[in-house]
Amino acid sequence: MTLQEPVNQVLEQRFGLSETGIAGAEHRFRLGSLLRPEEMSRFIRIYTEALKGSHIDVGGMFFIAWVAQVCSALQYTVSCHQAALNLHLDQLELQLRHHSDGPALAFRADSCVGTPCPADNREEWLSAIFHHWYIGQVKPLIASVSEAAGIPTAQLWAQLVTRLYYTIDVMIGEAEDEETRSRIKDDFAVLVHRIGPRIFEKKTNLLDLKFKMVESPADPDRLLRVKAACCLYYKTEKACGNYCFTCPKLSDKDREEKRRKLLTGTL
Repeated sequence: MTLQEPVNQVLEQRFGLSETGIAGAEHRFRLGSLLRPEEMSRFIRIYTEALKGSHIDVGGMFFIAWVAQVCSALQYTVSCHQAALNLHLDQLELQLRHHSDGPALAFRADSCVGTPCPADNREEWLSAIFHHWYIGQVKPLIASVSEAAGIPTAQLWAQLVTRLYYTIDVMIGEAEDEETRSRIKDDFAVLVHRIGPRIFEKKTNLLDLKFKMVESPADPDRLLRVKAACCLYYKTEKACGNYCFTCPKLSDKDREEKRRKLLTGTL
């Protein structure tokens, strides 16, 4: 099933996934090749240097945030367009281009085609799609990042899942009708409650998270999720040691002080 051009535009502009990639990419890696320790270590070193991070764990954590974009793209096509992207590590190329304001990452797919949702047994179809991607592809990729960057797998999953929950919030908010909103929620529930336990093979399901909510400094009526894991942005030169407002490392007192500085423009 060929996806319509407007869908492909969303995949590229919102999720960094396309059949063309980015112009002028200076480094290219097949995601499948990153399962090899030496190749993952090489990529993380290159990416950390581009981010001006103080330690290689920065490159590892930022990379997983981008992998979450591909996961989000899958949720988007499944729930909003009734088709599952055919995703496989060997058919995805990671591209990196340097900018003066920081590196840009994107994913080039050999083909952005979708498998249409069947007329019945949707939940079983979803389970098979999610099982293939998360257990067959994402899980070994996270294990490879963990080994190369020295980050516990639980923290990497928490980074990925925080991004996923954010995407689901946005998708629900943008849905044009109640049927689509319900489908987004139901599809995500299949991932969290049916696939999550299979991924981790233990009592703790790292996809089923309960987030602490805090008021947005820009809009008191809007609640923001405190991240399930620190994204390590504070370890980059650009951050100058400052933590994000929703960083779990901030105490309530420190977050309120940060809110005050953001509101007064003194940060």
